[in-house]
Amino acid sequence: MSLPSGRRDILELICPRDRRARHDGLIVHESLVIDDIDKTEVEGIPCTSVARTLFDLARTLSPVMLDANIDTALRRGLVSLNELRSTSARLATKGRPGGRRFRNAVDARSRASAIPESVPERLLADMLVRQGLPAPEHQFVIRDESGQFVARVDLAYPEFGVVIEYDSFEHHIGTNAHIRDNARRNAITDLEYTVFVATAADLKDRGERLAGLVRRYRARVHSPEREVASKRWLGATFPTQP
Repeated sequence: MSLPSGRRDILELICPRDRRARHDGLIVHESLVIDDIDKTEVEGIPCTSVARTLFDLARTLSPVMLDANIDTALRRGLVSLNELRSTSARLATKGRPGGRRFRNAVDARSRASAIPESVPERLLADMLVRQGLPAPEHQFVIRDESGQFVARVDLAYPEFGVVIEYDSFEHHIGTNAHIRDNARRNAITDLEYTVFVATAADLKDRGERLAGLVRRYRARVHSPEREVASKRWLGATFPTQP
């Protein structure tokens, strides 16, 4: 299934509580509820469904990594939002481990406008919020004055014209992909957006540098001096009629 939290070095099983078995090299979980809808087969091997697997992951993953796994499953068409909602209503009951975390993730996604395209994108957005900034928009679409599509960007604060792109080509300067990416960013900048490029280093420092850039830019955009200058420019260009 290749979810971000998937591992190949261990095998985990889930079974009804009264049928639990112990075997060397296996991690065995038990559950009071394993309905037929929770079961599927992969190459003849009985497995839990994707929705049930995500629910079970909720007991051990952090909220942001749970979101990253749900992002991947939805983006690859492995599960639908309706399946997640149904699983939440059926299993995320009071007292069930991970239930509240899973329910919160599904409820928040019901209000989300777009699915993040990558784990770094999800992590960066979470880090920016933890650094005290508002939640950025995922996969924001930029269009020109005529309404023509220009780009879809990883993260954006459209209210003050900031775009954040995660640079996955940082070690491939000079490649065709990097050249195309630069041309795309130039087109975005031409529409008066400010583009900040995030890298793996921003993930390591928990978004502190990136949040500082966004915070300082926002302060400049909303500074009294800039507002006065803007009013002067408007007054000079479009004088008030007597």
